[in-house]
Amino acid sequence: MYPTVATLTPRISAASGVPIHVVESHTVASKESVRRRRARGVGMSFHQVGCTRRASMTRPVILGVTLAKCSPLATVWAPGTRRAIDLAAGSVTFGDVPLGTLRRSHVERWVKTMEARKLAPGTIHTRTANVRSVLRGAVGDRVIATDSSKGVKLPRRRRAEAAMTIPTVEQVGQLLAVGDGSFRAFIGLCAFAGLRLGEAAGVQVGDIDFLRRTLNVERQIQREGPGFEVREPKHGSERIVYLAPDLVAMLTEHIRLFRPGKDASRWLFTGEGQDPPHQNTVGHRWRTTRTKAGVEGMRLHDLRHFYASASMPGAMS
Repeated sequence: MYPTVATLTPRISAASGVPIHVVESHTVASKESVRRRRARGVGMSFHQVGCTRRASMTRPVILGVTLAKCSPLATVWAPGTRRAIDLAAGSVTFGDVPLGTLRRSHVERWVKTMEARKLAPGTIHTRTANVRSVLRGAVGDRVIATDSSKGVKLPRRRRAEAAMTIPTVEQVGQLLAVGDGSFRAFIGLCAFAGLRLGEAAGVQVGDIDFLRRTLNVERQIQREGPGFEVREPKHGSERIVYLAPDLVAMLTEHIRLFRPGKDASRWLFTGEGQDPPHQNTVGHRWRTTRTKAGVEGMRLHDLRHFYASASMPGAMS
């Protein structure tokens, strides 16, 4: 018998270029034996799929310890995406089923398990899509012939307009009235410029053109452990937003009171020290503000819906 090796290894598919999440539990065999097994997909489970030809079966890489050294993965997956893939791959009920015998019924059973746990339909769709990306990578790598998740029926999601919460003008006004200090302008940017939380946290004073009354949205702040990471806006949504005169006045007063100075690259909002606010800090201030305003249950992201509804043709000015 060959000795058993358990590894958790991130790699990029050599054939398809698709990022593959790998959790391996296998015996150390000869390279030729491994090649034959992969070609047939025999004995390899979902948690084993994705080990590329560059990954040595005798040199395990433990995720979380040497992940930073896996440069191919780091350049393809953002940290949030990597966490989502880890979560989805760790939740499957067929992790130990050999890929050669994996059937659609295995995936359907997993979906039913998630439904029984009362996971939201959107969560189930997201996890299934992440697992499907692994299986499609295995198909592209010729480890398996077909994607077993193809055709699996997923729970219906609510229509976006039915699930969306749009704050009223009165509610937004109350939030602004009770917003404390610098957080009032943060609420204003989300409600009247349609910025996401990370985008608002990533605004620098120099992004605002007070003469033309525009805001250049070109970065976002995302949580990375106890710290933060500066990234491009979601889905490449860099844009220029036109600002209402009242919002310009609010931002001008905010800078005068809280962010005076001449450095155009200074953050419009700060958390600890001179750093932009952490997502947890914004979340705490938002919950405190909405409680004072009497709008429990409203999300900060709902202010973006308010902006979108007000921007529709025929909507209020």
